[in-house]
Amino acid sequence: MRKQNHVLLAAVFVLMLTLPVVAFSATETSHTERSFPATTGGSVTIDASFHSVEVTARPGSNVDVVVDLEFSASEKKAKRLIAEYEPRFKVDGDDIVIRSTREKTTWSWGMNTSKGKITVSMPSGMDLVVDNSSGSVLLKGDFGDAEVRVDNSSGSVKGETAMAALSIDNSSGRTHIKALRPLGVFHVDCSSGSVNFEGGAFKVKVDSSSGSVELYDLLGDADVDTSSGSVRAVWQSIPPGATVRIDTSSGGVRLGFPEGTEFDGEIDTSSGGIRSDFPGAKEKKNYWRFEDGPNAVQLSIDTSSGGVRLSADG
Repeated sequence: MRKQNHVLLAAVFVLMLTLPVVAFSATETSHTERSFPATTGGSVTIDASFHSVEVTARPGSNVDVVVDLEFSASEKKAKRLIAEYEPRFKVDGDDIVIRSTREKTTWSWGMNTSKGKITVSMPSGMDLVVDNSSGSVLLKGDFGDAEVRVDNSSGSVKGETAMAALSIDNSSGRTHIKALRPLGVFHVDCSSGSVNFEGGAFKVKVDSSSGSVELYDLLGDADVDTSSGSVRAVWQSIPPGATVRIDTSSGGVRLGFPEGTEFDGEIDTSSGGIRSDFPGAKEKKNYWRFEDGPNAVQLSIDTSSGGVRLSADG
């Protein structure tokens, strides 16, 4: 009998613990739409927290913004979170700022789930800055001669897009960009996550702590530094005197150049073979030297662990 009483008391206790959660759980939502006159040469800044961010460049004279929020928690907490993340807008001359963040850090006890999405449609020719703590970023359309910068703590950055320059700083998450036309500059700095880029750029710089790097249709200088991950890069064309520097701690390197490309520089591998479709190298074990002069492609490849392959893919 005593054992049965203990079981009954335990069941009642568990029920009492769950009742407040059921009684006070709630979902609060918010939907905000705003439109601002656009100015060529101006900029749009998006300051987000956990949102997915989608930005589309299209013809028009306005910047159109939609912000959706959803919080599930206790009724009191859900209402408080909606109020804290309610979007704020600021127009400063030609610059438009969209912000959905807490103005100050507050303690957040108990369980909650949060969802957010910021959708922006804007004309080309305006610079764009996206600063997001946690959430994916999607870029679509041709931003013209604008510069686009994405700073993302955690989440993928993707898009079929074009602009003068694209800079991505991503702590954790995949980068996958397909350029609608060649970019002037493509720059990625990521702690963890693969980088895949196609469509062409005249200058590329990638710094990756962990993750493979794949670059296609390149047209000029490239600087790639990876701590762990393979590197694959293919040039559609490359001008005389361009600079190619690849440095990997762990991972193979495969580079494709147009047939007939000349090089000046060196390949040094601590562990891994070297193969080349291009003649002229002075070969030693794990070290090759090209000496085609200052008008040749300036080449520097250094791998701690991994082979190197230069192929004629042009």
